[in-house]
Amino acid sequence: MQHFWDFGPLKTSELVQKYPEPRPALTTVSTIVRILEDKGMVGHKKEGRGYRYFPLLSREEYRQSSLKDLVKKYFGGNSMALVSHLVEEEEVPTEELEALLKEIKKQQS
Repeated sequence: MQHFWDFGPLKTSELVQKYPEPRPALTTVSTIVRILEDKGMVGHKKEGRGYRYFPLLSREEYRQSSLKDLVKKYFGGNSMALVSHLVEEEEVPTEELEALLKEIKKQQS
């Protein structure tokens, strides 16, 4: 998805070229693109003998969907459990939590 957002519509062969060495096989990339298309994240247009693929979701839509799935799948739908986990594992410094609390209070005003 990142490559589609960064570079726009791409053929699978062009997509492979965007990866650093060692590049994944064309068949691997084609399979991933088909899975993304089946999930409604990528669309395609016929171009010559092949297809040019493009994102159907913006970065923000994808981010929101992925975060919701993460919270649902691994934290039982409880976003506080996710935040608690991040704090316990020291993934979120105290300063960032304080800034987040200030932002929440500001938005509620």
